[in-house]
Amino acid sequence: MSSRVVGGILALLVVAGAHGAAAQAGPSLPRQLSLGEALSLAKANSPTYRQTLNDEGPAAAAVRAAYGALFPTLSGSTGISYSRAGRQTFANQVFSQGSNTVASNYNLSASWSLSARELMAPGQQKAQQRVVEENITGAGNTLTADVTTQYLAVLRATASVEVARQQLARNEDFLTLARARQQVGQTNIIDVRTAEVNRGRSQVALLRAQQSETDAKIELIRRLGMPTQTDVDSIRLTETFQLVEPTYQLGTLLAAAGVDNPSIRAAEAQHESARIGVRSAKAAYLPSFSISTGLSGFTQQYTDINPQLAGALASAQGTKAELRVPERHPLAADLAAPVAERRHHRRLQQLLGARRHGRGAAGRHRAEHPRPQQRLALLVHAPAVVDLGRAVAPPVGRLLARAGDVAGQGAGR
Repeated sequence: MSSRVVGGILALLVVAGAHGAAAQAGPSLPRQLSLGEALSLAKANSPTYRQTLNDEGPAAAAVRAAYGALFPTLSGSTGISYSRAGRQTFANQVFSQGSNTVASNYNLSASWSLSARELMAPGQQKAQQRVVEENITGAGNTLTADVTTQYLAVLRATASVEVARQQLARNEDFLTLARARQQVGQTNIIDVRTAEVNRGRSQVALLRAQQSETDAKIELIRRLGMPTQTDVDSIRLTETFQLVEPTYQLGTLLAAAGVDNPSIRAAEAQHESARIGVRSAKAAYLPSFSISTGLSGFTQQYTDINPQLAGALASAQGTKAELRVPERHPLAADLAAPVAERRHHRRLQQLLGARRHGRGAAGRHRAEHPRPQQRLALLVHAPAVVDLGRAVAPPVGRLLARAGDVAGQGAGR
């Protein structure tokens, strides 16, 4: 049972290999070949013609790209990143991160530009496309002429083989006749030897004609783009031609060549493309218009906010309150008072301290009955201290407000 299974598998592999080899071999050449079939095979398999035909796709794509350059350009991108907690060193600087972070970003942009060169580009690419089309037409005409000429060469070689065979049969008949005449004494041995030489020459001519026919068939197969492993001796050409007298006029031929010749039309299209290219190069000195816009965003999220909260709390506990007032602020003049005013404020604080702790009647008298300059200073600076207390941080503001209230009570008395 196992041997039968193995045998079946081997048979399937052999069949599959045969099909694969047949697929790689490509299309087969028919034994009876007409001129139309030969031209069809040549256009489908000729490497030179297919190479020229392959230029049609890039030319059409270039035209579409030239028109597409006139439309706006849209682009977008997005991304996501993940960063673990730890310490990183960059440019001799240490950066620490207390928590893992997940970040994402996106970017959308649109732009549009217009210039004289971009407006001329479609016309230039269309001219190049016409050049490619005319080259393809010319390659097709050349292929048709080559295949037809070689087809006629094969027919001529086949006819030459037939003529050589007829000549060989004729010389064999002459040799037979010469031998018969030599036997009856009507001729001599020289005529017999001459007939034998002529027969040998006919045999050589037949071999040369057959070799020429084989070479012509191989060249025809090569121009068709078919594999040369074909049995050329089995190929038979079935096309027949009638001999007719041409009635063409030279003027008519020249006019038709000037209008319909693909090489001339390709040269004219190439000239048009070059002329547009010159104008496009000159248009590079003209101004161009462009506009662009975009939208982007970035997000970042901590996977654990406890380390950040702990760091912020520690930083808040160790930070000292610092007061900074702009130069144009109404309190700037009071904060930048001369040295004499600062001494006056220290004196006022001493008086308030003496009154608060009951340091004697003299101190209370000076606090209750200040001199006119001191009373004016109290009235001027007390509101400023109160406003300053509202402008700073709450703890420092409460202290300054309390000092302002005390100074206001002293000034009222």
